[in-house]
Amino acid sequence: MPVYRDFAEVGFNKNTVISLGTFDGVHLGHRQIVGELKKKAAERGCRSLIITFDPHPRTVLGNGNNNQLLTTTEEKVNLFISGGCENVLVINFTKEFSQIPYDEFLNKYIGEQIGLDSIIVGHDHRFGRGREGDFEKIEELGRRTGFTAFYVPQYKIHDIAVSSSNIRDLIKAGGIVSANKLLGWEYSLQGEIVEGFRRGRTLGFPTANIGKIAPEKILPGNGVYAVNVHLSGEVLTGALNLGVRPTFEGEPVVLPEVHIFDFNREVYGEKVKVSFVEKIRDEKKFASVEELKTQIGADISRCIEIFNKV
Repeated sequence: MPVYRDFAEVGFNKNTVISLGTFDGVHLGHRQIVGELKKKAAERGCRSLIITFDPHPRTVLGNGNNNQLLTTTEEKVNLFISGGCENVLVINFTKEFSQIPYDEFLNKYIGEQIGLDSIIVGHDHRFGRGREGDFEKIEELGRRTGFTAFYVPQYKIHDIAVSSSNIRDLIKAGGIVSANKLLGWEYSLQGEIVEGFRRGRTLGFPTANIGKIAPEKILPGNGVYAVNVHLSGEVLTGALNLGVRPTFEGEPVVLPEVHIFDFNREVYGEKVKVSFVEKIRDEKKFASVEELKTQIGADISRCIEIFNKV
C-alpha cells in the first residue's frame, strides 16, 4: 500500500474517492468509513485514498494535552495497511494549514492536485478553517463543482457510540476490555526495554521496564494488567504493572514494567510492544514486601487463567 507525504507524490487522477480525518485509533467506527470508501471506489471504478494528518491537529493548535492519543502516525498507517486501504496520504499539519477554508482545500488541493470523484464523510466530521466544513456544506460544494459526498452515520455497539473520545476515557479509567471492543484491536504501547531498579529479581518475579514510549500516547489507568508481549518476533504473555510503585515509597514517573511468563534472558535495549488484554486490579500500597510478593503471585495466576480461556 503506497503511503504518501506530499500531494505531488499521489499523482492526479480525476477518478479518486477520498475520506479524510485524524482517525485516532482507527477504531470500528473509522473502519465503517474505510469500508464505505472501498465500496464506493469499487462501484465507481475509482482509486481510493485515505487522508490523515501528522502531527495531530490538537497538538499543533494547543487544545490538547500530551498522553491524549490512541495511536501514533506510524500505528495509524499500519492499521490502515492491515485494513486493506489502497492509498494513504499523510499531510504535515501546521497552524498555517489549519487556516485553509474547507472549500479551498477540496477545490485547490484535492480537486486540482489529486482529483476528486467523491468524498466519504463520517458522523460529525468537520474540517477546514474554524471547522466550517460539515457534511451539508461539503455536499452543496460538490453539487456546484462536480463531486459527490456520501455520509456514514455514527456507529454504535450495544447503544454505545464508537468514538475516539469515548475510547480514550475508557483507557484512562482502565476499562481495557470495553476499549478493545470499540477499537477492534488490543490497545498497545511500544517502547524499549530499559534498566530499572531490579526489584523484581529480588522479589522472585523479574520484570522488563518499558521506556521511550511516544509521549503523545495515552497510558492506561494505574494497575496490573494481563498483556500480550511482542518481542523479537515472538508473542509472549505476561503481567504488567503500571504505576508509581507505592510500596517502595512511590516514584515520580509512571513506568510500565512487565513480568514475562516462562522467559529468562537479557533483553535490555530491545524494542517491545505490549498489548493490553484485561485489567486485574488497581495499584495498591502493601504493608510489607512479603504481602506484595503474595499478591504478585496471585496476579500472575489470574493472568494465566485469562490466557487459558482464550
